[in-house]
Amino acid sequence: MLAFYCANLEDMAFRTRPADFVYLLLCGAGMLLVFAFFLDTSLFISGSMIDIMVYVWGRRNSHARLNVLFLTVRAPYLPYALAFISLLMGNYLQDQVIGIIAGHIYYFFEDVYPHMPCSGGFRLFRTPTLLKIVCGQKD
Repeated sequence: MLAFYCANLEDMAFRTRPADFVYLLLCGAGMLLVFAFFLDTSLFISGSMIDIMVYVWGRRNSHARLNVLFLTVRAPYLPYALAFISLLMGNYLQDQVIGIIAGHIYYFFEDVYPHMPCSGGFRLFRTPTLLKIVCGQKD
């Protein structure tokens, strides 16, 4: 799942912006580490990284409909459907919830807040210039 949603997100939303995609991964991993520290938990980061990618992908492809086992859901609700299925399988929801929260924080401050009149175009997750140079991204 991580490979599918990462590849799909990179190909569709970050096609000409590889540095922005790498920065999404770095910010997501950083947020998960901060959550793990403050929640005093042994967070296994890969499951939560999947939820970040699925959340951002779902929000940026809100028109898509997907079949998940016996459910048909719109893309923005996919992380919640996957968390529900994980709960049915007897897993804890902590990793999924933390991933969804981190994905929402990234999505909100990258795609929603900069377009609000009160923001003045401020982007919390602006990709550093050095990373753009390293990745060969032209802006």
